[in-house]
Amino acid sequence: STAAFAPALSLRRPPKWLARPCGAAFGFGGRLVHFGAQSTAVGVTAFVGEPELARQAQQLEALLQDSAQAAALCRERLEQSRGSAQEQSWEVLQILFEPDARDRLIRFLGFDKEAVRARIEELVRGAEAPEAGTEAEAEAEANTEAEAEPIDEPVADDHEEMPSDLFAGAVPLDAEAEDFFSKPGGSAAPESTAAPESTAATAGTGGSVAASVAADGGDDVQALRVAFAGAFRIYDKRKDVALEDADGLVTRAVLLGDIASAVSLCIAHERFADALVLATCSADASLAARAQTAYFARRARQAAYVRLLHGVATGDLGDVVENAALGEWDEVLALLCTYAQGDQFSALCEALGRRLEAAASRDSAALCYLAAGSLDRVARLWIARAAAREQPNAHVQAVHSLVEKVSVFRSAVAFVDPALGEDAAHAFALAPLYDVYVEYAQFLAAQGLAAIARQYLQRVPRAYRRFMPNGEDALATLRNRLDADADVPWTPAPIGARGFEQPQQPVQQHGSVYGQYAAAGMPAAQHFASPGGTTYQPAYQP
Repeated sequence: STAAFAPALSLRRPPKWLARPCGAAFGFGGRLVHFGAQSTAVGVTAFVGEPELARQAQQLEALLQDSAQAAALCRERLEQSRGSAQEQSWEVLQILFEPDARDRLIRFLGFDKEAVRARIEELVRGAEAPEAGTEAEAEAEANTEAEAEPIDEPVADDHEEMPSDLFAGAVPLDAEAEDFFSKPGGSAAPESTAAPESTAATAGTGGSVAASVAADGGDDVQALRVAFAGAFRIYDKRKDVALEDADGLVTRAVLLGDIASAVSLCIAHERFADALVLATCSADASLAARAQTAYFARRARQAAYVRLLHGVATGDLGDVVENAALGEWDEVLALLCTYAQGDQFSALCEALGRRLEAAASRDSAALCYLAAGSLDRVARLWIARAAAREQPNAHVQAVHSLVEKVSVFRSAVAFVDPALGEDAAHAFALAPLYDVYVEYAQFLAAQGLAAIARQYLQRVPRAYRRFMPNGEDALATLRNRLDADADVPWTPAPIGARGFEQPQQPVQQHGSVYGQYAAAGMPAAQHFASPGGTTYQPAYQP
């Protein structure tokens, strides 16, 4: 009983056998805190778990400060990816840096403008060769006929005197008739009947057809001279108008300035070339549109190029993008590179990419998205591809390669994210890419690259939120740890019927960045493993 009340042993310091001989713990930002038995001091050492990737991240950030260096990096990656599945993406990215990107993209698709032009010139020369020997004969024959057939001279009426100013104050029936022959592409002046007088009257003006096409080449001018050699009759005066054929009626309508009726008659007889030429002689722009519409309506099913020509002439290439066979997507893209203007080019390329993506042709769709500058759509495809092709224990390398490719693309098209200036949370188009940026920033912070990590977080809108399973705002926590002055407010996760829910997709559960070095990971085809062995599920499921 006496021992029960004995005083307890009190020591001023723990015994040596109880003291820890050494210790170490990892801290945020790639810091290793440690102590040892040889010294009472506590040491803090920078620890880089992936030195090669950390070096590449620093190099990437330095190169992206200049577009020329970014282009050089793109060329280097292209050479490294020869023969791999990444070669096409890097080649298109390199094209985007060029000033003549559209022309280079056409050549990349396999189209050679010079080869087509050479073949056309060969066919033209072959078609002109049989006619070359008959031009002189045709000209001589025309001159002979002109000399053999006299032109009826007007007979003066002795019983009625024609005042010289009869038409001085007259108002023309149609303003189009007044300047019809003064426009390029018209015939000689009305008062010039004989061929020599006609040539002399129009030699110094723009009314001559020959003058309007002289710049096209001597062969065309010579052919025109042969066709216009000698005198000619306008129409047969002896024929009554009620018995006149189509040619005579068109001639009479032109003489009277009724261009609209002449165009209507030509359309009715499917003489579309005549209708289009006549429409250019009128001040009414609707005549040309009417002639074009009639031509396309009746010829669209007869020749494939007519449908392309309709899109080019009207400026509406949407029909080609939406209805052309998907097997000819490269022809459609080449057409867009040649004719689409401004924002229309991006919208149409993206529409073509959506058709290809819906048909599971994702590589071709990615090419169209790259041409369109559509970062949100191409990023989804790249993320899905990285998830499917990721090798075991190579997750960080896959994330770095993805970020590198996206960064080069942003530099090539000078991409500006409109969501960066928005304060209200909503469904973000680039949500999958934002999650990759957050994960990459965690990796960079773990390597001691806090400054670069902050730059990647600056590419994520401040209104964007990522929540952990316990409801913690992981993104706000990361921002505040990287920048003491950030003072990002902590936002609680919205609570639904099943607990904490996240408003954005994809869903990512954040963990310790160093947990991945000890985690074995799950099969790469099923997930995109994030730090800590947790699961990243891309929004786009391949």
